[in-house]
Amino acid sequence: MTEPILAEIPLEAIRAYCETQPIRRLSVFGSAARDELTPESDIDLLVEYLPDAPVGLFAMARHRREFGELCGRDVDLCTPNGLSKYIRDEVIESARLIYAKRP
Repeated sequence: MTEPILAEIPLEAIRAYCETQPIRRLSVFGSAARDELTPESDIDLLVEYLPDAPVGLFAMARHRREFGELCGRDVDLCTPNGLSKYIRDEVIESARLIYAKRP
């Protein structure tokens, strides 16, 4: 059974996309993780790239756009290091893992 917080997120499509990218882990946080998603809400994603992956701003922008197309909503894409130090721990603690690359 799909958890209500993830019901509106196309998990299988996102996981299939992540398999083709240098993404180590992907988590959802914010309103989607709290089951407070509204029709106007964006989806907040926390991405961790593979350590040796040469991922720059253009690749992140492309990932953000492609996740948005998969979800049919605006997506905010952040890395743990890109989060403000004032909210980083709270975001990481509340994030719900939706993808992890198999070893």
